[in-house]
Amino acid sequence: MIAFRQQIKQGQSGSDVTAVKRTMQRMNVPGSGALNLSLRRRKYAGASFTRCIRTVQRNHKLHQDGVYGKQTHALIAPHFGAYDRLLYRRAKIRQPAKPPVPTTAIGAAKRLLELQKTGKYHDDRGTTIAQLVKTSKGEPVWSPLGHYVHIDERVLELLVWLIDQKGFKIGTFALCTDHGPDSPKGHAGGFAVDISSIDGISILSSSSKPKLIAALQAMRAAPGALKPRQLISGGVANQRDADCSALCLPAADVYYGSATMLQHCNHAHVGF
Repeated sequence: MIAFRQQIKQGQSGSDVTAVKRTMQRMNVPGSGALNLSLRRRKYAGASFTRCIRTVQRNHKLHQDGVYGKQTHALIAPHFGAYDRLLYRRAKIRQPAKPPVPTTAIGAAKRLLELQKTGKYHDDRGTTIAQLVKTSKGEPVWSPLGHYVHIDERVLELLVWLIDQKGFKIGTFALCTDHGPDSPKGHAGGFAVDISSIDGISILSSSSKPKLIAALQAMRAAPGALKPRQLISGGVANQRDADCSALCLPAADVYYGSATMLQHCNHAHVGF
């Protein structure tokens, strides 16, 4: 079997990506039919690539991080064809540059980790704590756009403010690494967070509406730099709600469009 050379994360490119894509299709991995092998996109590891890697990992009871690493390579590489092995060996070793270390987000990340221990902050998906740990050490996190970014301090400071100053218990679903490649100015750039529960009540529940309304009102009135540039909330329990939509920033439907609003009826997007 060809030796493992390097990880493949969402957003990265290389001929090794092509080799793995071709092989997963040949293995009939569920979802591999969506892998793009066109001339322009065959080397790119997009969301479909990550989903297929997670499927392989899940089927073999590995940690489902969606990253092509040594253990996943051990499962897929034995199925490489001769051309796949050539592509894999020829892939350039990627060395993504890490941005300069900021200082202001460190304290907020440490505070959220403290609040997590007391139950006032909750990682609803189980994918955000690792990003907070990295940020608390001044380290960047991986962006789905294929490079490292630092979480913007305002994103974390607002969560701390909602908990410490406004008395909410906050749960989040996605920060940066655990979101799709939306935009360098969105989650993928470290400038947004998705709130998925308030005071222990999931926004998937219709009973969360009063809590969500109160939190949205608080964020609209947040002081100074803590006031978000974006608030997107279409409703609760996967149903549109006019009261929630009325509190969006800049504005619901007309600005974001009805399709986007429908996608935000189980969480509230907060962006800077």
